[in-house]
Amino acid sequence: GVVSQAMIWKANREKAYYGSRMHFMRCYYDSTLKEAGFTISSINSDGKTFGLLTNPYQKKYFNIPDTVDEVEVYFPDKISVAYIKAVPENAYLKQFNLPPDVGVQVSYIDIKDPIAIKENGFYYDQRNWVNQGYWSWKNIADLLPYDYWP
Repeated sequence: GVVSQAMIWKANREKAYYGSRMHFMRCYYDSTLKEAGFTISSINSDGKTFGLLTNPYQKKYFNIPDTVDEVEVYFPDKISVAYIKAVPENAYLKQFNLPPDVGVQVSYIDIKDPIAIKENGFYYDQRNWVNQGYWSWKNIADLLPYDYWP
């Protein structure tokens, strides 16, 4: 009935939210990346060497302007963002010919210029953020409105 359909929608929204770019942005804004299950690594220019960022809140990456309710983020190198609390969907693994034992969702990000992140996860200028990997695979149907909170 109506109640069971609402429960299915709620579960699907939560599944779409956790590990999403919106979830990441909100966690970066409120400094809870690690607790939420996100890790960030810088990718060296060879594209093969990764270095885990133990403190993604260092001033060279993260800035809190005095006058506005947002934070600024910038990474001079390409980064990878891993969400360790969920495995990638099977359809993703099959489409990209990945082994079934891939244990985390990984996206690759190139930030052309600093971006500003609001509390609700909205960020701008969105043209400065280019992602590949898991987040780019997630389709438009999985996007949630900025007023959604699990």
